[in-house]
Amino acid sequence: MKIQNLLPDFVVENKYYELKSRLSKNDNFSWLKTVDAFANSKGGDLILGVDDKSYELCGYEANKLDEEKQYFYTQLSQHFITNIKTDVEVLEYIDNDNKKYIIKIKIYESETKPVILKFNSMPMVFVRRDGYTQIPSIEEYLDMVANSRMPAFDVSLSNEKFDFDSFKKLKKYYFENTNEELTIKSLASINFFDENMVLRNGSLLFKDDYKSDKTKVVCSVYNGISRGDDFVVASNSFSGNILDCLEFMYSFINQRMNKGFIKTERNRIDIDSFPKRSLLEALINSLAHRDYLIDNSAIYVDLFKDRLVVSTPGKFYKGDDLPITYNLNSFISRRRNSLICDIFVLCKVMEAKGTGLEKIAKDYENVDISHRPFIFSKNNQFCIVLPDLTYQGGVNVNLESLQLLKPIDQISKHDLDILSFCYVSYKSSKEISTYLSISDSSYFRKNILQRLVDQNFLLVIEENNTRKYKTNTEIVKTS
Repeated sequence: MKIQNLLPDFVVENKYYELKSRLSKNDNFSWLKTVDAFANSKGGDLILGVDDKSYELCGYEANKLDEEKQYFYTQLSQHFITNIKTDVEVLEYIDNDNKKYIIKIKIYESETKPVILKFNSMPMVFVRRDGYTQIPSIEEYLDMVANSRMPAFDVSLSNEKFDFDSFKKLKKYYFENTNEELTIKSLASINFFDENMVLRNGSLLFKDDYKSDKTKVVCSVYNGISRGDDFVVASNSFSGNILDCLEFMYSFINQRMNKGFIKTERNRIDIDSFPKRSLLEALINSLAHRDYLIDNSAIYVDLFKDRLVVSTPGKFYKGDDLPITYNLNSFISRRRNSLICDIFVLCKVMEAKGTGLEKIAKDYENVDISHRPFIFSKNNQFCIVLPDLTYQGGVNVNLESLQLLKPIDQISKHDLDILSFCYVSYKSSKEISTYLSISDSSYFRKNILQRLVDQNFLLVIEENNTRKYKTNTEIVKTS
C-alpha cells in the first residue's frame, strides 16, 4: 500500500511533506534540519512509516509508537531552545490482516524566527524551498530576523509541563525571604508558565533537578592581584539549579574572604572583605542578567587579594562596551531576562525597579576612591568589581582598563600590574614589589622594570637618590 491510498491529498515533492521510514538514530541531523526548515517556513508534515523513495507504507507495530514519539520529542528538547509547536496524529491501516500505523507530525510555522537548530554545538538555520530542506539565502535570513517576534531566552517556552512539586527549592527560598508560602497563583502572575501550563525556559532554571552547563559558574581564588600571579589557590565549578548556583558562589566567597576591623577613637568596627548585601546583589545580578544563549560560557567569580570580580556572559544589554563606571547610582540598564528578574523580585531579593547597584553604592559610600566599586563591560562580559575593604592598598583605578598601543616584547606576568600601579604617579621599586608581593631584588629591577623602561612603557626619574617609575601614558591608555 502506498501513502496516496491513506492520504489522498498527498502530492509527490510537495514542500509541505517529508517522508521517513523511521527516525534515524545514527543520523538524527537529517530529520532535525527538516523540522527546523518547516518551523522557519510555512510549516509542514513529517510523516513516519513511509519509504521516501517508493512511497510504500512500512509502518509501526502498536507497541513501537510511543517509543518513536518519545524519541522525537527528546531530540527536539535537546537541539532546540525555541519551543516548536507540533500536533501528532496516528493513522491506522491494514497490512496482511494486521493493524499497522504511520505517524503524522504536523510542524507549525514558528512565530519566533529564525528557529535555530543546535547540533554538535553549532547553531544552524534551515528553510523549506521547492520540496527540499536548504540553507536560507542572506535575503531570506535577514527577512526572518527583521520580521521576528522572537522573545528573550527566559520567556520562550520549554518542552516541559509545570509540576509544582518539582520546585521545592524555590518554595523554600521564597519562604525564607518573605515568610509566606509560595502559591501557583503567584507564579502565574509573573507568567512562570503559559495557559497550557508549559514552563518557560527561565522557569526551568529553577527546577529542583535542573542539570545543564547553561548555568555553569566557576569560582577561583588567586594568590595575588591578577590571573598571572604565582598560582590559583582554589578553583571550583558548578552547574544546576539557579538557586544552588547562587548558594555555591556565595558560600565559596564567604568561606574565603578576610575578616578585618576599622579603628575609631573609642573602639573598633569589625568588617568583612565585602558587605553581605553588596555581595548578594552582585551575584544575583550575574544570574539575572546573564546571556543564557551563549554556549560554553560561565559566570566567573574571581577572588584576588584586593578585590572580587564577578564576570557575567553578555555585555551591557542593549548597548555597546561600557567603560569603567564608578557612579553606580546613575546607572540604568535594561533587563535581559525579565522573567528571571521577576522571580527574584517575587522572592523579595531584587528590586522591582532599578538594578540593585544603588545598594552596592550605599555600602561603599564612605570609602576612598581606591575602595570604590565599579562596573564595566567588554569582550562580551559584564563585570562588577567589589574592592576588598580589609586590603589597605585598595584597587588600582586603572587595573581593568589598560590598552597598549604596541605589544610588550617578552611580556612577564607582572607587566600589566606594574603599568596599572604606576599609571597615576611615580613609584619606587620597593613600592612596586610590595604591591606585587615579590622581592625587591636586583633581578626584578634589571630584568622586569628595566625591560619596560627600555621599551618605553615606563618613564623613570631620580628622586632623593631613589629611582622611581611611572607608566608612559603616550603608549598605555585606559578605556
